[in-house]
Amino acid sequence: MRGVIGVDAHVGVRLRALREKRQLTQQELGRRADVRYQQIQKYEGGKNRIAASRLFQLARILEVPVSAFFENMPGFEGETRHAVRVTADLEAFATSREGVELLTSYVRIPIGPRRREVLRLIRVLGGTD
Repeated sequence: MRGVIGVDAHVGVRLRALREKRQLTQQELGRRADVRYQQIQKYEGGKNRIAASRLFQLARILEVPVSAFFENMPGFEGETRHAVRVTADLEAFATSREGVELLTSYVRIPIGPRRREVLRLIRVLGGTD
């Protein structure tokens, strides 16, 4: 089955990346937001929607604009106008702990030859090269 990466999943992935950038644990972010760390886990996994007031609170805690949760989301201001179609398996991987870690690490590599080499390696290992 093919789907579209949902807004909740995208916001969750961004929440995790922004939290990790600030070097906060789920427990610490939960404490500051007055929610249990399990709720932060659900937000990051896209399993629970984040209310506007909570999103605003998390943005203040993480010291980012609310728009930071929507960066690089297809259809968001200045981004591509079409939705990214992915398989359910890919969507599940992208929101998993391993997927988030891989994607977060990959986007930290400066765009250029090193990043292309990593992508080529992944293609070779995955048998798609």
